[in-house]
Amino acid sequence: MSTNEHPAKKQKHNNDSDPPTPSLYLHASTNRTGPTAFLPSSSSTTTTTSLDHTTWTGDLSFVQLADTQFGLGESIVSAVLEGALKNQMTLDPKLQEYCDAVAAARTTEGEQDHPYEFLYQRELEFSRKAVAAINTLVPRPAFTCVCGDLINAYPTEQKGRLGQQRQVNDFKQIFADIHADIPLVCVCGNHDVGDRPNSISIDVYNNRFGDDYYSFVCRGVKFIVLNTQLYKDGRDVPAHVARQHLWLKEQLEQHRRAFNTDASAATTTATTSSSSTSTTGAPPRIIVFSHISPFINDPYESSDNSCSSGN
Repeated sequence: MSTNEHPAKKQKHNNDSDPPTPSLYLHASTNRTGPTAFLPSSSSTTTTTSLDHTTWTGDLSFVQLADTQFGLGESIVSAVLEGALKNQMTLDPKLQEYCDAVAAARTTEGEQDHPYEFLYQRELEFSRKAVAAINTLVPRPAFTCVCGDLINAYPTEQKGRLGQQRQVNDFKQIFADIHADIPLVCVCGNHDVGDRPNSISIDVYNNRFGDDYYSFVCRGVKFIVLNTQLYKDGRDVPAHVARQHLWLKEQLEQHRRAFNTDASAATTTATTSSSSTSTTGAPPRIIVFSHISPFINDPYESSDNSCSSGN
């Protein structure tokens, strides 16, 4: 990492262009699958970090996070002050006291200079603590996955104090401190690509974080990462929706064919030699990472209870 001052400690932020990706930050390659599913995004690093293992190699542990969502605190407090969340939620008494003070200051003295910055800094500190905890885990996790809403600002909110560009920069800087042997897997959420994603918002995400859907194999387990916002509202990118859907069907079918073939071969080996053991080449399990869950209680429940409720 650079020795420059952390951007969260600076009073002003340069939001004119996307920040460079730290050398420890990993993202998916454009082939969406295979041994090179994860590549260093910095030109200063030449080695390829791969999570590909074709056979089961014992216990597998990984870290799953979600909704780091830098900037959410200010959004919630603002909504409370404006009455948008009235009767829907209550705040911690100390935070409510602060909100009341901010509201009074607005009335008597006008708009304050970034009155919510302390909330943003608190969010950054929470993620720094999470990274520190991840780095102390024993055994070391195979990877860390953040399941969407990496930041709070929407794609249409690029500039400004809490625009996407600043939040993305802070996210990358903080999560680049995860140990070099623990790749970072990112999943897009509705805040990352928009409630109604379009080709521009998806391209911006791809340039910053890598593919919005892809697969990889780690220690005998196949992992599939989906862009679930395409299922919630993909009307502006129907071709992208169709590509992901076809790709997902192919991924599952390839796994089914390979697993059935190898399972049959393993059965034949077992009947011909009781002392023989065989490991199949196909992953025995599939784990899907998504921001919006496919269902809450029942796979056949109404979509109003699942994919239509992503926040």
